[in-house]
Amino acid sequence: MENELRPQHPVILALDTAHQYCQGALVRADGELHQIVEPRSRGHAERILGMVDELLALARLTIKDIDRFVVTTGPGSFTGLRVGLAAARGFGVALNKPVLGVSTLGAMSLSAPPQMPHKVLFDARRDQHYFQAFAAPGQPAAAPQLLENDQIDSYIASGDLVLGTGADFAEQKCAAKRDAQAAEWLDVARLARYGALLDAANYPPEPLYVRAADAKPQSGKSIAREGQAS
Repeated sequence: MENELRPQHPVILALDTAHQYCQGALVRADGELHQIVEPRSRGHAERILGMVDELLALARLTIKDIDRFVVTTGPGSFTGLRVGLAAARGFGVALNKPVLGVSTLGAMSLSAPPQMPHKVLFDARRDQHYFQAFAAPGQPAAAPQLLENDQIDSYIASGDLVLGTGADFAEQKCAAKRDAQAAEWLDVARLARYGALLDAANYPPEPLYVRAADAKPQSGKSIAREGQAS
């Protein structure tokens, strides 16, 4: 009887530990939103579970009430990504609930105006930026790339709308446009709401590393797709 009375809208918990923030958002079935956003370049592992507990308390829910989990998958910090993915996957396995992964660049894209083509530029340090073009929020027009700073003007033209931590750089280098209303970093509340609309089968919670690994295993064998932004 309880399941029959439950609202049809899923309860979503979104987590992001990909880089310079540790943040989470919880959207209840009635649309009520709670979020916590903390600048944190390190120490995500020590904070993430406490943050989830605080979000649940704010929403007056338990972890068993969550219908699906959404987590950023990268590119980003190797350690930070693993923290968020491990937490989301752990909850999913323990509760037998779906876990969805959304790329960091795709999550940043969600702050763009509806139906507007744009580009996301994310500082990867070492005079490099992660880059991806989108036809509309959350709709990639091409695969993500790692660009040297001196390549960026070949991918971004004057007047292009650019989001992400590299938007200022693109504005100075390429006369790109910045959306003053869009967050420089990704909006975890938008990520949570976006996660409610996705087909879990198409968004596996697998890490996305665009840059090759710096450290090589002692065995000499390569580790596929692993790397870090810092």
